[in-house]
Amino acid sequence: MYVSKDGQKEFSTIGEALEAAAEYDGSKVVLHISPGIYRERLVINQNNVSFIGEDEGTTKITWSDAALDVMPDGDKRGTFRTPSVFIDADDFYACHISFMNEAGQGYEVGQALAVYADGDRLSFENCRFEGYQDTLFTAQLPKKEKQPGGFKGPKEFAPRRHGRHLYKDCFISGNIDFIFGSATAYFEGCEIFMRNRNDMLSGYVTAPSTYEGEEFGYVFNHCRFTSDCPRESAYLGRPWRDFAKAVILNSEIGAHIKKEGWHDWDKKNAWDTMFFAEYGNFGEGASKERAPFVKMLSAQEAAKYTRENVLGFKNGGFMRTISIKTYYSSLPNMLSKFDRYARRDAFLGNTLEEFQKWQTKARRTLWELLGLDKMDKVELMPRTEETVTLEDAENRGIVRQRVLIQSEQDVWIPMYILTPPRNSGQGMKKNRVFIAPPGHQGAGKYSVAGVSEIPAVADAIKKFNYDYGLQLARQGFTVICPDCRGFGERRDEKKQGDKEADFLTSSCFHLAHMAEAIGETVAGMCAWDLMKIMDFIEEQADAMGWDAKNVSCLGFSGGGMQTLYFAALDERVKNAFISGYMYGCKESLMLLNGNCSCNYVPHLWERFDMGDIASLIAPRNLMIQSCRGDHLNGPRGLENVYEQVDIIRAAYRLSGHEDRVVHDVCEGGHRWHDEHLGDIMQGFGITRFAD
Repeated sequence: MYVSKDGQKEFSTIGEALEAAAEYDGSKVVLHISPGIYRERLVINQNNVSFIGEDEGTTKITWSDAALDVMPDGDKRGTFRTPSVFIDADDFYACHISFMNEAGQGYEVGQALAVYADGDRLSFENCRFEGYQDTLFTAQLPKKEKQPGGFKGPKEFAPRRHGRHLYKDCFISGNIDFIFGSATAYFEGCEIFMRNRNDMLSGYVTAPSTYEGEEFGYVFNHCRFTSDCPRESAYLGRPWRDFAKAVILNSEIGAHIKKEGWHDWDKKNAWDTMFFAEYGNFGEGASKERAPFVKMLSAQEAAKYTRENVLGFKNGGFMRTISIKTYYSSLPNMLSKFDRYARRDAFLGNTLEEFQKWQTKARRTLWELLGLDKMDKVELMPRTEETVTLEDAENRGIVRQRVLIQSEQDVWIPMYILTPPRNSGQGMKKNRVFIAPPGHQGAGKYSVAGVSEIPAVADAIKKFNYDYGLQLARQGFTVICPDCRGFGERRDEKKQGDKEADFLTSSCFHLAHMAEAIGETVAGMCAWDLMKIMDFIEEQADAMGWDAKNVSCLGFSGGGMQTLYFAALDERVKNAFISGYMYGCKESLMLLNGNCSCNYVPHLWERFDMGDIASLIAPRNLMIQSCRGDHLNGPRGLENVYEQVDIIRAAYRLSGHEDRVVHDVCEGGHRWHDEHLGDIMQGFGITRFAD
């Protein structure tokens, strides 16, 4: 997933991307985050999430909650409700990201966490952690608080669990206990910067609270302890709890560190249980005159503090796995096979007659590939379940009906029919009809029909400009907005329920597993259902005053995919509008192979690429809409799109109607754009009423 503040990528906030990532819970999710200052308070509670920035100096996540803030109930916020980023998950990885809390100095605002890191196998590489007091909390919490309410926050009553963290080549700044907690944490090649607080005592770098029985707490190896504080004004650490452990090896210690190096927090009774040790350190703050409870390790003793041993690594990976240096992936071979075997049924002729024969044969091939020969033929049995007249100012008078039709045995299509108000002077003219299938992450028909009273749907509409069905109804068209299979009311068992992530997403993955083994496909099911909606339009045309001979289909993203197959196979579609779904399959679906299962049809690429399928629409009107920053375009961006559009244009040129294909290129990321739609429809001769 791709995030950019300027709107050039799929998501403009990291929070939006994390919400969308919930659909892929159980998979590895990578967020590529463009430079910018992201003022967001983030909660990461999904395993296997990675944040990849371009430059930690310019890619910043920040917030400014602080412990002394007064909450609405009059209580103070407290330490553990302040983090800018709260990580409550395993296997989180971040690279080239700055994590910041800008609340200010602790003596003014209290503790203010940049990161609350609670999980196992957390890794940070080339990251920055910037704050003042309590910058980085390496959870778990100690077993008990020292005073009631001291641990108030998201994990106050949660079971404690031990975590292992790696901080490699990172920058960490603060002054009072700015690295603290109970995790086993290994700091390698990091700069640990003590910030001046204009006090005789500048602060303490660490405050470990290692649990009794844990072999390792904090280990710093080949690090630099730097500062802008006065000489000998700070300590390397103090024990937050009695069994605290911290070891510093082979590191440069700045002049700000006192000769005694460490403080016991006035806990002389803990001298026998805590463990502070050093080996091989150098610099002005390195000293042999450390406090009596500090152990100076021998070379043999220091040898056990390797990253592998401390964190349970084997060959560079955590103990649960091994690190593999060379991967023998199947992708290069698959890309090679694509070049050798793909597009075997592409059009190679030169005449219109040859092209028309190819279209007939190619439609038959596509029909079989999609598994449409296995579809049940049944009566539609339409019934109206609900009728609502919209009353808000923008949509006043539009009638929204919820209608059900049957497309196969025991398979029902719930759909909204949006009917605009008619003026008295319009007589008996028949209304033009659009079918508007949905894409992903919008709860099916609800976003397309503009049911914005549902908060999650309102957010999806804002994000993708998703209410294109309602937009068309405002222009006076009758619009049918169906739930396609696996979406909205048609979600299969694994995705049924009221959780927002399930509500917004689809069960395509589960449906594909059921379908493909018996020779059907999700794409084929969706195309079939749209054909049944076309049958419904023809059956109801006279009663409803619809023009059944000039029906259009418009879809974005997954709705664009449905429009592509539907219009390619069903010549009753006179105008096709495909947004966010026209690119070369090799780069956008094979190289980017984490797309939804509905995109994958057995043997399809062996026969056709997208441009070949869209050529079956010729010579009917076709609009293709692409966004310059759409990550689905693949690594070459619009070049991957233009190649397919060239295939389509060649087909339209052969039929003498190149003017009937329009490529609308818009700025920004994956999103529907309506700003040029009116001009394009005018060029296609599409008006509200039949002539």
